[in-house]
Amino acid sequence: MRRTLKAKHHNNQSGFTLIEMAIVILILGVGIAAFVPLYNVHLKKERVEATQKHVEMATEAIGHFRSLYGRYPCPASLTDDRDDSSYGREDCDPIILSGDRGLYLEKGIRDPFEYQTPSGVIHTEKPIVRIGFLPFRHLNMDEEDAYDGYEHRILYAVTEHLTCAECFDDFDGGIEILNERGETAIGDPSRAGTAHFIVISHGANGYGAFTQSGERLDCAETGPERENCDYDDQPEEMTEMAIYNDMRRGTSGDLDDEFDDTVSYFVQDSVPLWQLSETTGDLGNIHTKTTGPVAVVTSDGGDIIEESNVNGTLLVMDNTKTPSATEGKMVAKTICDENGANCFNPKIFAGEIDIRDGHSFHAGLTCPADDPDGTGAYMVGIRNGTAICEDEVIVRCPPGAYLLGINPDGSTRCNGSFSDEPDGCATEGVDICGAEGVLLASSHGSTYTLEGGYNRVETYICNDGEWLASTASGSCTCTGPACDDGG
Repeated sequence: MRRTLKAKHHNNQSGFTLIEMAIVILILGVGIAAFVPLYNVHLKKERVEATQKHVEMATEAIGHFRSLYGRYPCPASLTDDRDDSSYGREDCDPIILSGDRGLYLEKGIRDPFEYQTPSGVIHTEKPIVRIGFLPFRHLNMDEEDAYDGYEHRILYAVTEHLTCAECFDDFDGGIEILNERGETAIGDPSRAGTAHFIVISHGANGYGAFTQSGERLDCAETGPERENCDYDDQPEEMTEMAIYNDMRRGTSGDLDDEFDDTVSYFVQDSVPLWQLSETTGDLGNIHTKTTGPVAVVTSDGGDIIEESNVNGTLLVMDNTKTPSATEGKMVAKTICDENGANCFNPKIFAGEIDIRDGHSFHAGLTCPADDPDGTGAYMVGIRNGTAICEDEVIVRCPPGAYLLGINPDGSTRCNGSFSDEPDGCATEGVDICGAEGVLLASSHGSTYTLEGGYNRVETYICNDGEWLASTASGSCTCTGPACDDGG
């Protein structure tokens, strides 16, 4: 009798129960809920820091432009599409009506005074302020640096006649900045309304900001931020005054005290005596304003009619349009240091060396083209006003190293012995309004901002191992009758 037995197959696989899955999901949810607020705080901090950095970069770039050309750049259009050829480029053409071409106009609060307009007309009236987008292309800035951390275009307002080199006067600013007490933030009440330009980010809430596509967000209906975006309320009459607010940040959600704008501005400053020319056919040459003394000589190089100091670099060039004229010469019998000492005769820089009986008599700093062995000589230095000449110059690196170049001091640069990378800056203490501020160690090109006193703000930049002052605004103390209450 045969019995057939059937094998039993048991499935030992098991899965998560619904309770186990619910516990896992709950744990994940708790972790994510704890992480999201931290990430949002980090993201908010990152956007604020990016905004502050870009506003500071814009202020520095505008100041550098002024130091080169003796004027401020005109704003670019706020409404240009990114594909437009004029996008990010200054627009100095006349504006018929505020709002034309994405540019706006306001009047300053100052009493009428006489100034020259960019068109060459002398006006006696309140100064005009021109408002638009940061002209990042003319400032040699990257496009992304012309936007704040919220991807809104950075606003740039400038006293219009200060965009003209011939019209520029460092006392003729036309913009007023107010603090949270409604007082001028410039410091001295007598200088109210004299800021040259202002740069603004409209912050996280974006009231009045322009997006990347050139579309404008609504301006705040009330509160302190309204002053920073109400320039188009009545364009036909241009009745809006050039008044902007720079206050402590407040984000309570109440429009009456909401303020998250980032503001930077510039007040009275002197303009360098010499600037680069922007005139077609004269590009690269320099010109001077009649704001300082220069030396004047007769056309035949005779005696000096009037003499004084010339600060900065002096460049003299021949005019190629008049080849028959004797131009491009700077005549001087003696050149001295800034203290009038350590003088020398400039003749030692010109002419040829006269060698007689093996002795050289300096009539210049040129080595002879032909020496006794017929190979010529090379100048390797200067001693007592005379060129030091050698038959040959040998430049060597140590054994096992190869030549990379020559350092400024004439030494050889071998196998990376001279670093091309600029040095960073060490931590350094600086005085701001009588208190010590600290600039933390940073890499080359980094900026650091300190605040002190009443509303004083100073920015420093790390330049190859040295902290240099970059921009400053505000005041150490509050002055005027409005401050008697202890402000």
